[in-house]
Amino acid sequence: MRPWIAVAYSAPVAAATAVFIIYPIGQGSFSDGMPLGEN
Repeated sequence: MRPWIAVAYSAPVAAATAVFIIYPIGQGSFSDGMPLGEN
Protein backbone atom coordinates (compact mmCIF):
# COMPACT_ATOMS: atom_id res chain seq x y z
CA MET A 1 0.00 0.00 0.00
CA ARG A 2 1.34 3.38 -0.98
CA PRO A 3 1.45 6.12 1.68
CA TRP A 4 -0.97 8.39 -0.16
CA ILE A 5 -3.55 5.61 -0.24
CA ALA A 6 -3.33 5.22 3.53
CA VAL A 7 -3.73 8.99 3.93
CA ALA A 8 -6.67 9.07 1.53
CA TYR A 9 -8.49 6.33 3.45
CA SER A 10 -7.61 7.46 6.98
CA ALA A 11 -8.53 11.12 6.54
CA PRO A 12 -12.32 10.67 6.06
CA VAL A 13 -12.37 7.95 8.72
CA ALA A 14 -10.67 10.27 11.20
CA ALA A 15 -13.04 13.10 10.27
CA ALA A 16 -16.12 10.89 10.71
CA THR A 17 -14.82 9.62 14.04
CA ALA A 18 -14.22 13.17 15.25
CA VAL A 19 -17.77 14.16 14.28
CA PHE A 20 -19.31 11.16 16.07
CA ILE A 21 -17.28 11.90 19.20
CA ILE A 22 -17.32 15.71 19.33
CA TYR A 23 -20.73 16.56 17.84
CA PRO A 24 -22.84 14.74 20.48
CA ILE A 25 -20.76 16.34 23.24
CA GLY A 26 -21.45 19.76 21.75
CA GLN A 27 -25.16 18.96 21.59
CA GLY A 28 -25.25 17.94 25.25
CA SER A 29 -25.96 14.22 24.89
CA PHE A 30 -25.45 11.42 22.39
CA SER A 31 -29.14 10.82 21.65
CA ASP A 32 -29.82 14.53 21.15
CA GLY A 33 -26.72 15.00 19.01
CA MET A 34 -27.38 12.16 16.58
CA PRO A 35 -30.24 12.26 14.02
CA LEU A 36 -31.26 8.79 15.23
CA GLY A 37 -32.35 10.34 18.51
CA GLU A 38 -34.98 12.44 16.71
CA ASN A 39 -37.00 9.44 15.54
